[in-house]
Amino acid sequence: MCKRVAFLVFSLGFCLSLPASAANIVWVSFHPADNTPGSGAAGAGFTTATDKGYTDLLQANGFTVTRYVQTASPNAALLNAADLVIISRSVASGSFQDAAATSWNQITAPMMILGGYVIRQSRMGFSTGSTIPDTTGNITLTVNKPEHPIFAGIPLTNGTMTNPYAGVMNHPTTNALMRGISIVTEAPNANGTVLATVSAGLSTGPAGAMVIAEWPAGATVTHAGGAGTDMLGGRRLVFLTGGRETDGVNSETAGYFDLKPDGAKMFVNAVAYMTGVRLDAGAASAPSPSDKQEDVPRDVVLSWTPGENITAQDVYFGMALDDVNNATRTDPRGVLVSKAQTEAAFDPSGLLVFGQTYYWRVDGWEADGVTVHEGELWSFTAEPVTYAVTGIIASASSSYMTFGPENTINGSGLDENDRHSLADAAAWLTAKGAASPAWIQYEFDRVYKLHEMWVWNYNTFFESILSFGFKDVAVEYSVNGTDWTSLGDFEFAKAPAADGYEHNTTIDFTGLAAKYVRLTAKSGWGTSQQFGLSEVRFLYTPAHAREPVPASEATGVNPNVTLSWRSGREAVSHKLYLGTDRQAVADGTVPAATPGQASYAPSSLEFGTTYYWKVVEINDAASPKAWESDLWSFSTTEFLAIDNFESYANESPNRLFQAWIDGYGFSEDEFFPTGNPGNGTGAAVGHDIWTAGTPQFGKTIVEATIVNGGSKSMPLYY
Repeated sequence: MCKRVAFLVFSLGFCLSLPASAANIVWVSFHPADNTPGSGAAGAGFTTATDKGYTDLLQANGFTVTRYVQTASPNAALLNAADLVIISRSVASGSFQDAAATSWNQITAPMMILGGYVIRQSRMGFSTGSTIPDTTGNITLTVNKPEHPIFAGIPLTNGTMTNPYAGVMNHPTTNALMRGISIVTEAPNANGTVLATVSAGLSTGPAGAMVIAEWPAGATVTHAGGAGTDMLGGRRLVFLTGGRETDGVNSETAGYFDLKPDGAKMFVNAVAYMTGVRLDAGAASAPSPSDKQEDVPRDVVLSWTPGENITAQDVYFGMALDDVNNATRTDPRGVLVSKAQTEAAFDPSGLLVFGQTYYWRVDGWEADGVTVHEGELWSFTAEPVTYAVTGIIASASSSYMTFGPENTINGSGLDENDRHSLADAAAWLTAKGAASPAWIQYEFDRVYKLHEMWVWNYNTFFESILSFGFKDVAVEYSVNGTDWTSLGDFEFAKAPAADGYEHNTTIDFTGLAAKYVRLTAKSGWGTSQQFGLSEVRFLYTPAHAREPVPASEATGVNPNVTLSWRSGREAVSHKLYLGTDRQAVADGTVPAATPGQASYAPSSLEFGTTYYWKVVEINDAASPKAWESDLWSFSTTEFLAIDNFESYANESPNRLFQAWIDGYGFSEDEFFPTGNPGNGTGAAVGHDIWTAGTPQFGKTIVEATIVNGGSKSMPLYY
């Protein structure tokens, strides 16, 4: 008989979450042990390592820390075996320059760097320069990526956090003044992403200096004045901390622990992020909405993943950060909204307040009723009343030089507080001698339910003298660009001819449907026949369906998919059009489904097929009554994986033939008291690992070489 073998192969992707005790950290420092300072520090009166506070913090959170004395020739084998390498602030930066920089940059283990001197362009090359000023006193961090895991549970106010450091403090042995931290003012090199910067408190150098930043593995950095170029062997995170060098404080005696509670939490978050560790397996995780998410629907239902061994959960929810952060069962502060619930979801009563930031926390209780795992502080912001229209095309009757109509909708001249500058290059101005009337027209990407138009009139230094701004203006709108309707005649307020100009004209569109808006000047604030505007913004109420799931043009979609979307705000009912004919769906000639909610589970979708769909939101009491979504599409997968084979092993009850019944079956055991006689076909699944002399004797029952994704496949002999 000829025996043939086939290997059933399926791919697998997985994420492993380890307990903190499984993460091994190598701490690079002057100091050989926590209680053995370097010789210089010992001579200065230290009896422990100056950076012992950091290793104590890590060990208290379950990490294993091994100290490694800095060297210009790092032991790559030892360092690469670590889950994380942390270069302390207490190192000599000269050990990280030129050839040494290359050796350190090529380490493949993830790495955190705590000192600004080490990351300079003249050292490891993470910065494009070598300017190292110091902060003085309390500082405020501007957080560029508030959704980043490093900032989980960190209270932020308008994207900033107040002083995570101890500020000005005295050196513990020399009494020298420690002026905050040494930071880097130049931009990050290569593919660096700045996560947080200094927003105030610098003694030298500009605000905006980098404090926390990260680089992906494979990024290229340049050092040694441009003479050295390295590709990073692993991920890198800069987290500047540990004091500074000053009179009586050198690099060996710097690095003293200087983090206040929020700073310490952020540091531990950073280490957990770099190691992939979940710090408290009993704590709730994976919040939905995600932490610090914005534009959250007002009818949101909160959900999360419960911690391990949790039998009851307390939900704290409210608008006051301090109350939600500090409330307990004995001091509920009016924010303990659900006590000892078992489900991992909570539905706030009523609709949330437009634009309001909410804070929430979930504490998990174990079965003993005593052990509690306090949850992280999470936050989100409810959807705004209106949204700004984007993707606008502007055209005009004429333009002077480069001062085109696009300047009125591109945000040029506006600061972060929406105040306009005096820059004439950031405005539109008609050409000299152009024919009257002067007009400017805006085309949107779709029909919107317009709420308001904000106007920043023409604002330059000479506006108080020449006055090019619009005054009496006819406002018209259209849904097709051909048929126009007058909204009315309005007077636009004059610009102040000063920096910091806030919009001073608001036109109410009362929820009208429009895709085009045209402004025609009937007169200006001056006698010149030139006219201009600085900026215009259109605000709309979301009446159409949006945010489709699956996302438009998604591929590999399961045919059993449930379609969902974010409803138009005033929708009372829905019509859903779905089919394989793009034009028929666009025209609405396919049969319409009428789901009672913002989701729909179609039946009988085919494999390997592209589908098109759209949703029409209906409200018979409104005008217009119907709002049509964009046309969306998705493509179903060619096949579905039945089994990925990663869970099978040599031992019962995880043997292949105990799940995939072959011709031989299997014997009874403690897991299968009756066994299975097989199906009589003569086929066999799994390698023969029990018969001496066979190729797989003593090896693994699954195939580990011929695979297609994952690490295992199923051999089939027939």
